Amino acid sequence: MGLYKIMTLPDITNKQQEIVRHLYRFRFLNRIQIQTLLNNKDHRNINTWLKDLHTKQYIGRIFDNSYIKNTIPAKYFTSLNAIRYLKQSDKIDSSILKKYRQEKRRSASFIDKSIFVADIYLKLLNLPVSKGADFKFYTQQDFPIDAQIRELLPDFAYVYKAGKNLEHYVGEIFSDKMPRYAVRGRVRKYLEYFDEGEVNPTNILFICTNELTQNFIERYIRRYSRDEDGLNANVYIATKANIIENGMEIELFKKAE
Repeated sequence: MGLYKIMTLPDITNKQQEIVRHLYRFRFLNRIQIQTLLNNKDHRNINTWLKDLHTKQYIGRIFDNSYIKNTIPAKYFTSLNAIRYLKQSDKIDSSILKKYRQEKRRSASFIDKSIFVADIYLKLLNLPVSKGADFKFYTQQDFPIDAQIRELLPDFAYVYKAGKNLEHYVGEIFSDKMPRYAVRGRVRKYLEYFDEGEVNPTNILFICTNELTQNFIERYIRRYSRDEDGLNANVYIATKANIIENGMEIELFKKAE
């Protein structure tokens, strides 16, 4: 009879488990974001927990090698033992975790988008709408595996209660390297998705790296609205720089009509 070795994971604290779950949701986070998400005022605690997680192979990290590296916090992602830990959760579909084995090979644009989605979430937490228990934020990993929204798969989504109704928002972040035909196709997919009768009207947020892409999307939406006799969703557009500087208040977005 053969002997089977039962794999046991290195022990980590509850706070370290929380870090792993945040990295599952957002894919990549920097140290400052992790500290904010944990609501911990002492950066030394965060550094100790992260160093220990890295030593125990729960997380990987990326340092900037440029001359300004000392001003840029390290970026973290899930590693082998984090994946093993997450597989034990009955709330996570194990098939989703397969892609996490490739995190250290992700492109710079993928990492930057992941970091920015986390920034968006943190900015939303500062708005009055998020103070109640009815505010919920979704990354792509939060969408149920069989949810209809996976057909569209926005970069993020959130809902909150406004009076007796729930306000729904979905968001897409456009890279400056994305070709125009791909931008147009992605925008059209959003507009057609919410034109279908079975989908409730919602609010769409398009976030662009530059004003050229913003203007291109605005022009396309105007043509689409004219050809289709209107839109079945509220569409708002902003630049990434505007959000970084000013926040996520919807008044800061330009409404496309």
